[in-house]
Amino acid sequence: TTRDKHLLTCHGVTSTYEVDGLNKEEALKLLSGTAFKIDKVDPCYMRILNRVVTYASGLPLALMVIGSNLFGKSIEEWESSIDQYERIPNKKIQDVLKVSFDSLEEDEQQIFLDIACCFKGYALTYVKEILSTHHNFCPEYAIGVLIDKSLIKVDADRVILHDLIEDMGKEIVRQESPREPGKRSRLWLHDDIVEVFEENKVRLIYSWVGFSKCNYSSVSNLSMAMLFCYLLLSFHDMQPSVHMYVKFQTYMCLS
Repeated sequence: TTRDKHLLTCHGVTSTYEVDGLNKEEALKLLSGTAFKIDKVDPCYMRILNRVVTYASGLPLALMVIGSNLFGKSIEEWESSIDQYERIPNKKIQDVLKVSFDSLEEDEQQIFLDIACCFKGYALTYVKEILSTHHNFCPEYAIGVLIDKSLIKVDADRVILHDLIEDMGKEIVRQESPREPGKRSRLWLHDDIVEVFEENKVRLIYSWVGFSKCNYSSVSNLSMAMLFCYLLLSFHDMQPSVHMYVKFQTYMCLS
């Protein structure tokens, strides 16, 4: 098996089968067997087991890593561990998923991080338009590479990612500056956006179809971020359907 469809094509493989993720029943069985070494589990654990299954989204790797880490642990330890995983992805899972990312060229990595942080669920045609404008090159090839490496999928013209692939991309960006969101290349959490707006200085430019406007607000050290209006609903009374993007341009702040 391989995650790289192009690798199969290069070796003349014409017939392929895409393996689906585990369903809930299969995922519970794998998790229970890994974490408890038995099929029948104390009912007290069912709520937290279901939470782990939801988090793993059918990925066997995640179920096995989490199950192994929590073998013999109490319910409280399970709860604490999953809380932590939801904030910061497990390193073992991250390292395995990141292999495909590390094999990408630099431009392809940037396109992937843009999609993982900002564009999941958006129309492919719209994503291409925004990425082309920002990167000053056509992203068609790079997006094709991401599809070939199973990092993203396109379904009914919508860009989709597995939840843990999305988390992997966001964690890569978070690691650019774990404690200072303003030094990261992309922002997506409301709390981080508010913090950067309150503490820094930046030039804010936003535009949408048929209308453009410039505004100067407070933000700095943020090299670039593109955020859609669903991230800005707390700042502006706008409908999510409005085609809008935000581009932050860094400039030196005078003290």
